[in-house]
Order: sequence, then structure tokens, then C-alpha cells
Amino acid sequence: MRQPEPRRLPQGGKAVRLKVEAPSIGYKFKNKNEEIFRMAGSASVDPDGKNVTLTITHTHVDEPIEVELALRGGKCEEGGRTVLTHADIHAHNTFEKPDEVVAATEPFPPNKGRSICLTLPPHSITCLQLRSG
Repeated sequence: MRQPEPRRLPQGGKAVRLKVEAPSIGYKFKNKNEEIFRMAGSASVDPDGKNVTLTITHTHVDEPIEVELALRGGKCEEGGRTVLTHADIHAHNTFEKPDEVVAATEPFPPNKGRSICLTLPPHSITCLQLRSG
């Protein structure tokens, strides 16, 4: 099976605070009501303070979610996102179908503000790479 190419993320970065606010998702398991987080993530900044990498997991099975990223201490001049998801939540790569689930990368439109709005697809992992000017 083909392995995904490793992302070339900055070395020596520093973890930064990422506050995620989203309602939890309720479900029933063995006749008991349970909850799971809807979104979780991590963030880091490279040593020069100009590149921020955010990784966000969205766990809802069939609903997308609109998110707003509020940037403190800087503005996003450019960036891109890589999204890993599939229409079928049970899809997976195999030796016979090594590209069944693939990541899609796209740039952000230029953004001079301190916030970014975007939609995360259902059951997805999104990696955002933002650069300040």
C-alpha cells in the first residue's frame, strides 16, 4: 500500500493555544446516551513566527460545520489547506485501491484580516498552513 508523502512542516516549532468551541455530538451506545467532541485540534508556530499550522478533526458523520478562526497577534496573508475525507465513512485504502482515500490540497484566497471563515466537511481532518506578512 502506498504511504502518503510526509508533510514538510517547519522543524523546531512551538505549540500554541488553540481554543475550540463546538457543541458535542450525542449518540446512543448499548442503550446508553453518550457524547463525543465535534471538533478537536492542535496548533503550532514556526521559529520565525510567520507560519502557523493548525490541524482540526471534525467528527460529525454527515453534517459539515462552519468555523471561524480568530487569529490573535497577526494576520493571515496567505495559506492553504489539506483535507482528508471521503463520502463513505467506512472507506479506506487497500493494496487493491491505494488511492481510495486521498488528501486534497487547495490554497486560501488572500486574506488580510484577523479571522478566517471556512467549512469543514463531515468526518474529516483538515490541516491549515497560514503565513503572515
